[in-house]
Amino acid sequence: MRVLLIRTGPSGDLPELYSLLLLNSSSAIVAVGTILKQFGVDVDYWHIPIMLGIPRTQEKYNERLGKFRMLIKGSYYDWIGFSCISCDEYLNILDFARICKEEKPDTMTVMGGYHATMVARNIMRDSKYIDVVVRGDFEPICEKFIKGIKNHEQLKYVPNLILRHNGKIIETQKMLIKYNINTLPSYDFSIVEKYVSSLGTLDIEGSRGCKFKCEYCSEAVVRGGHFWSVKKPEKLIEGMKTYSSFMDEHFSYRRFFFVDPLFGVDKNWLNDFCNRLIESNLNLVWSCEMRLDRLNSDEILLMRKAGCTFIFHGFESGSPRMLRLMRKTNTPEKYLKKALEIVNTARKHDLYIFGSYMLGYPGETMNSLQETRDFIEKQIDAGGEYFYPSLVFFMPYPGTSTYFELDKFSKRYGTKVLIDNLWKYSKTCLHRPIIQPSKELDVGSLVEFHSNLHQWAKSRTYNERMARTIGAPTNIDFNADLIELRKTGCLPPAGSVA
Repeated sequence: MRVLLIRTGPSGDLPELYSLLLLNSSSAIVAVGTILKQFGVDVDYWHIPIMLGIPRTQEKYNERLGKFRMLIKGSYYDWIGFSCISCDEYLNILDFARICKEEKPDTMTVMGGYHATMVARNIMRDSKYIDVVVRGDFEPICEKFIKGIKNHEQLKYVPNLILRHNGKIIETQKMLIKYNINTLPSYDFSIVEKYVSSLGTLDIEGSRGCKFKCEYCSEAVVRGGHFWSVKKPEKLIEGMKTYSSFMDEHFSYRRFFFVDPLFGVDKNWLNDFCNRLIESNLNLVWSCEMRLDRLNSDEILLMRKAGCTFIFHGFESGSPRMLRLMRKTNTPEKYLKKALEIVNTARKHDLYIFGSYMLGYPGETMNSLQETRDFIEKQIDAGGEYFYPSLVFFMPYPGTSTYFELDKFSKRYGTKVLIDNLWKYSKTCLHRPIIQPSKELDVGSLVEFHSNLHQWAKSRTYNERMARTIGAPTNIDFNADLIELRKTGCLPPAGSVA
């Protein structure tokens, strides 16, 4: 059995750092490819942003689709899988899936990932080019799925799928499959070997799931509850030794990013992992996403000694009232104070903090936006060039608590949904507002505030050293119609036309 896994990535006029973050190995695809190879499947992977660039205009986008058509025409696979992590990728995937079906009508197309899981029914209703949507993690159902591909009648007995069967859309049994992440195989990075000269970093994972209950987050939706499983530190480090050998063959550095939604939430685990990593003398550089309010200065220092250079944290807001609405924390004043302390500590230890803020959550007002701006200014003062704020507009992800409570927010705050399911119409829906947050804050004022804050923050914080720290090359022209990435060693599959 031959399988092609595809990451289309987003397109359009995207922020610089957002585009740069495409330069990773895509842990979801590597995880899926690894388990497939365990069952004897021949796996190929096309990283479209590296192979064909990131188009900024419709003309360049159409040119890229034409090149993709030629590649598909000259290839053969039993099924093609698309990774749909972000809503910004959805429309691109439909275009690529359409071409796959036009050129290879008998080849099954499969979509999975966070966004695909949350809107699986919509996908099957709206697009005839997708045959199957996998909801949730793939590894627990992989063996049954492979058997179902060989005998399509068996697919309807594989849990957590939505598929087309005899002209109808069928939902298979929805199950919360609990599993131990330690039973999964270590990543097989040979899947991304032909792209290594373009990758800024390799993605790995130390845990899956999240223990927290933020109202807006998709994590609980995707994994059917507050699932959390962590690798044993010794098993994780053993895997990192293997990954390091791979990197030594292809890279001039060893840089990893932990894709865990909540890295190091268990303090005992974090301390054990960092101490073991230091003792291993692997001399790795790594970064992660975690909650800074759960760290202290000793842990920051220990992480830095273990090779951590960059932490991503979703602060979401600088307004105590908004943080309570989001259920980000029950003690927002303490949370914000701790966040400032950690940013200051990180700076002293040469550790970068990338902070994300979500503007326009239901109930947002100009006053709460100003509180966020004031807090960001304090963080910049505390962190200097070691702190970078990223701004996005709030999006009510289908299936989340916030999504189901929009009517309640409408009655309480005057929240209005301007464009429902914007992901069906826009390729940059995370970078424009789709709701009016409250009676006190109109969309025009929200957009103007976002633009002014973004330009002001960028002028004070963005620098090439940070870009290199997060694993991004600095030789990319973001004013070009097509963002060309370094493609040395990235070759089209045998028999295809470049």
